[in-house]
Amino acid sequence: MPLEFDVRAKCVINATGPFTDSVRKMDDEEVPNICQPSAGVHIVMPGYYSPVGALGTPGSVWLCTVRRGDVLAAWSGIRPLVTNPDSKDTQSISRNHVVTVSDSGLVTIAAIREHNLQAGSCQTMGLQLEGAQDWSPTLYIRLVQDYGLESEVAQHLASTYGDKAFEVAKIAQVTGKRWPIVGKRLVSEFPYIEAEVVYGVKEYARTAVDVISRRTRLAFLNVQAAEEALPRIVDIMAKELHWCEQKKKPSLQPLPCRYKKRFHMFDKDKKGFITILDVQRVLQSISVQMDENTLHEILNEVDLNKNGQVELNEFLQWQRAAQLGSACCKGPPL
Repeated sequence: MPLEFDVRAKCVINATGPFTDSVRKMDDEEVPNICQPSAGVHIVMPGYYSPVGALGTPGSVWLCTVRRGDVLAAWSGIRPLVTNPDSKDTQSISRNHVVTVSDSGLVTIAAIREHNLQAGSCQTMGLQLEGAQDWSPTLYIRLVQDYGLESEVAQHLASTYGDKAFEVAKIAQVTGKRWPIVGKRLVSEFPYIEAEVVYGVKEYARTAVDVISRRTRLAFLNVQAAEEALPRIVDIMAKELHWCEQKKKPSLQPLPCRYKKRFHMFDKDKKGFITILDVQRVLQSISVQMDENTLHEILNEVDLNKNGQVELNEFLQWQRAAQLGSACCKGPPL
């Protein structure tokens, strides 16, 4: 049985993005909804698709056909737009963030954006993050000189971990090569190394998706590279967390098998396709509300043949491109 713990706190802050209303209703079932999810789709393509002036003139661009095979990664995210519960106009969408305090003391913060914060208005502005104390633009050179890391890997570690990069470098394995001396890459074309998986586990990473999406960002940069790195990531995590073979299987299960199970979760009536009603039913079961226009936008991206339905092959193709990054999306994956 799941264990339950009583945790005492002076303040509980609800900063859960699209799940804002779900948490607020745990505090008060009668509270009105203030969150309106808004969908956004992102794709990653090779750098040669970047707009470039054909003749070197500012503002000019060249057009070319985008091939499906050039899409390195894709994902859909959901960000919350909110209405101010204290406003008389309850239908208006707030352009700024909203901070409310319930009768029980639950503090809800929604729709915070950096450009909403004005200079001097934030008490934490200027406070150093973990790893910033001894960081400098040339810190990566010390990593190269002291540990024998590749320059690209050293720059990545320095910019990602700050002065904590030395802790990652200390646990990096010897490559067995003349150069680099330490730092085995997870995949050849990206600067992520195996030691980052070990360090991530020490920082309480507990799933392969956590490492592949949040700790390394591979899932957002190149899906095929993420799939290539997955077995090694699972092996490293299994060693650190003492997983048995049975524990490793779910993480290594072929992706299409996982996607088919998810498809059938939506297609409860076994129709062979998914409709907007199926998606609404699943979202309702996890207490997430989304208007039909937003849902239509999302499903239209997945519906390749534009027949108003999402068939299994369309679902599998979309999930293969997006699901490795779904744990990092701002909302629930479809």
